[in-house]
Amino acid sequence: MAKRVQVVLVLLVLCVGTSASAQVEGSMRATGHLIVNGTPSRFTTTIFVNDTVDTDTQTSASLASRGNRVVFTPNSRFLAQQNAFRLDSGGTKVATYTQLTTHLPDCFSVAPVSNYLMTLYEVNWSGTSALVYARSQDIKITGAGREWIVKEGQTARIDEVRLCKPLVYVWPQSSFPGFVVGERGAFIFALVGTVAPPIIALDLWDKRNMSPDHP
Repeated sequence: MAKRVQVVLVLLVLCVGTSASAQVEGSMRATGHLIVNGTPSRFTTTIFVNDTVDTDTQTSASLASRGNRVVFTPNSRFLAQQNAFRLDSGGTKVATYTQLTTHLPDCFSVAPVSNYLMTLYEVNWSGTSALVYARSQDIKITGAGREWIVKEGQTARIDEVRLCKPLVYVWPQSSFPGFVVGERGAFIFALVGTVAPPIIALDLWDKRNMSPDHP
């Protein structure tokens, strides 16, 4: 009888441990003034898959997990997903080793091309369109039955995102060059200058919607 009780207890411990590990694996540590699933959270909290999160209207918030760091601009809303999130409003700066993907409702996604190099990219809503910037390494935009490669330093605009049409435009030069040094999720960033690209006025307008710094 005693042996049977011991076996049951061991099984219970294993089950609880497995459940806790699964939660940690699919979660991200969040810092900032957040509303999670409609409830204000502590300044530091844990975000799980399927959580809907709103950032403060005045301050940004950051999320971190193994191999990833994400900064959301003020007044952003996102849905946490497995190695991804859906950006419903606002903007984000991503630094990832794990091909962390940004989804845009209800059709497009933005993800790194490389599955082993750290990639830095940004996605920002601008009205009904979205601006995408490949800060370090190439990224890809997928949606409307097509795929576009945005090379490092290039900016792209997805027009009328929710219409799910292939209205994607890419510009060849970035106004925010920089370099990055990082190791296993500990990222160090440095801005090395600002270059105003001699491109059309529409492109310059788009650039002003991107951030001048890094996650």
